[in-house]
Amino acid sequence: MKRRPKGPYARVNFKHGQLRYFVAVAEEGQMTRAAARLHIAQPALSQAIAALESQIGFALFDRVPRGVVLTPHGRRFLDAARALLDTEEDVSHLAEALARSAHSRLAIGFFGPPPPLHSERLLDDFAERSPEAEISYRDMPFPREGLLEWLADVDAAFAPAPPVARGVWVQPVRRVERLAIVPAGDPLARLDTLTSDQLADATFIGIDEDVAEWVRGPMLLHDALGPRRRTTDEQARSSRDLAAMVAAGRGVIVLPEWEARTLALMAPKTVPLAVTDVEPAELSLIGREDRRGGLVDTLVEAAEDAV
Repeated sequence: MKRRPKGPYARVNFKHGQLRYFVAVAEEGQMTRAAARLHIAQPALSQAIAALESQIGFALFDRVPRGVVLTPHGRRFLDAARALLDTEEDVSHLAEALARSAHSRLAIGFFGPPPPLHSERLLDDFAERSPEAEISYRDMPFPREGLLEWLADVDAAFAPAPPVARGVWVQPVRRVERLAIVPAGDPLARLDTLTSDQLADATFIGIDEDVAEWVRGPMLLHDALGPRRRTTDEQARSSRDLAAMVAAGRGVIVLPEWEARTLALMAPKTVPLAVTDVEPAELSLIGREDRRGGLVDTLVEAAEDAV
């Protein structure tokens, strides 16, 4: 029987949090900022990194006047550390999803109005098919990362149709017109409908540039007018930010009908108007392929029948 070597070439068993600490320092480039991000004391973080370097037998960082930089070995180690942390997170999320399935629970994500406000019939149909199911709804931030990461905490989500992504299923629910929400005092509010040309000179509510383009672009009419829109200096980072700015009449925004009419009810000093020369918006159910089965498949079947 072979024994594993001892010393600097022995297999390393990492302690909980070591890799997370290392990745944070690598991304921040400074111990102080990384410690603040991790909510630990900076000396404790420095000691943890020094202990990790001693354990693996090579330096991860070179110390420089303004912080730290990765060594060549550190750069290679960072890729592996991120991959391992992602795998651990995927396993954790999968375990949570399987636990929900075992107890007939379904977590449905959304941003904008909650699904019962715009897809009540679909959800009623699902409830008839799976009367034992318990649904929880999760208000999600605007997507900023890949779809797999955004969908990590839910079994399915209502969203505008996203781009094709590996490992993600998409089930169309319905297509609806897109409405511009216009401040009541704007001359455009006197019209019955709008065209994209009539909105060309309008000031749009700004959407944070980190928000995924498949969500951000349609709200700013990038598909009809191109990406160079005049926008407010203040930028919405979430659907709640957007609702507040709409209610304050800060500018124009274009939304799918299911979202626009809900926001317009919350903002009486605005007027929703159909934009007649743009493609309709498509409401979809989306989710991760590795979460299919059971209640998720029943929900997808209900959506298929609704279409």
